[in-house]
Amino acid sequence: MLQKTFIECLIIATALIVLSQNASAQAHGSSANSGPGAYSASDLYGSNATLRQAMDTMQAGNYAMAEPMFLEVLQSKPKEPRANLMLGVTEMVLGKWEDAKKYLEVAVAASPREPDPRSRLGVTLVQLGDIEGATAQRAELAKMDAACRGKCRNAKWIADGLAMVDSAIATAKAPGPLDPPN
Repeated sequence: MLQKTFIECLIIATALIVLSQNASAQAHGSSANSGPGAYSASDLYGSNATLRQAMDTMQAGNYAMAEPMFLEVLQSKPKEPRANLMLGVTEMVLGKWEDAKKYLEVAVAASPREPDPRSRLGVTLVQLGDIEGATAQRAELAKMDAACRGKCRNAKWIADGLAMVDSAIATAKAPGPLDPPN
């Protein structure tokens, strides 16, 4: 039980660090790959005021308050990739892993070339005990990495996503203090 709590905290902390770095860089139009093709605030939020408010609420750390806002966005646009991604991350933080999986799967299907939804889905699958599914998400990130070769606008997010999924898988596979050695 103690090991599972530690793993949950580690996964959430890693996801939140990467999320805050990515969202901050994206919202401010900066990244290691700024310039043509980099995200701007309008790319991240679009023209949806409720989505913008939900993102701001989430970034302020008020996930329980952001959750219904994201759900409101999805009532009118159920496949909206950013709302599904951010609601998935919100559900991760709130410990609602099955719900997180549902929203992240929609985000991946809507934006299959974006690394962020895929990496967060991988972490969620680890949390749900689906190491095989997480490994499949990691394989897709590795394909993106090979195609990008560090030169595309998503290079940093691909690398961060690979690291996040690798960390989650390694932590899940690590023996606990009461587990016998292999």
